[in-house]
Amino acid sequence: MCARKINLAEMADAVATKVQTPVAAPPAPLSATLSSPADAGSTPQQVKTRQARKALGLPQVNFARLINTPLALLNDWEQGRQVPPGAAVCLFELLIRHPELAKELEQPEQG
Repeated sequence: MCARKINLAEMADAVATKVQTPVAAPPAPLSATLSSPADAGSTPQQVKTRQARKALGLPQVNFARLINTPLALLNDWEQGRQVPPGAAVCLFELLIRHPELAKELEQPEQG
């Protein structure tokens, strides 16, 4: 697998444009975001990170590879040790609503 740098904000905008869904959707209340008792002590960003990964049915290692993020960083996001950047959270929201978009992320780089 060749290493490539991606701009999460540009990717989220491109995906949103492709599905014609506005990226800046109104945030859901925290109570609607929490899906299990385990999420009760979690931040909305942690919950969305886990929900996106689970919506795709992927273990952390595969999800980290899909979004071109180090596994340790993804783990830190899910455990609340670090907060994912806003662009990553937007991408997670898109993947939660449209898991089929993961295929777009799997496409090899053109060029």
